[in-house]
Amino acid sequence: MHKLEPMWWGLFSVGGTIAAFLLPAMILVVGILGPMGIASEATSFVRIDSALDGLISKIGFVVVFSTITMHCMHRIGALVPDLKIPVSKKLASAIGHLGALIMTAAVLVLLLDS
Repeated sequence: MHKLEPMWWGLFSVGGTIAAFLLPAMILVVGILGPMGIASEATSFVRIDSALDGLISKIGFVVVFSTITMHCMHRIGALVPDLKIPVSKKLASAIGHLGALIMTAAVLVLLLDS
């Protein structure tokens, strides 16, 4: 076992847990209840923008986004051989994790820039 393997599995499991529990709740509140007018005050642009204004909330958002993205890219990398795409599993995994890091860096830059 590689010495960093437990860390990667930890990120994978945290991303899966957040994706399973937090993401559906966010989709329900922001994507369904807000447009229906049930939670319109909580999902207004001004309120969400002010919630992401502090440094702690920006860091929290980046952590949530990066773990979900790492989980997603790991799953896509594991799916590549099943789809019979002629790419090695290591290459697909490396491309997926690099993509997750690039997306996380882009979100970090956008949040810190605002």
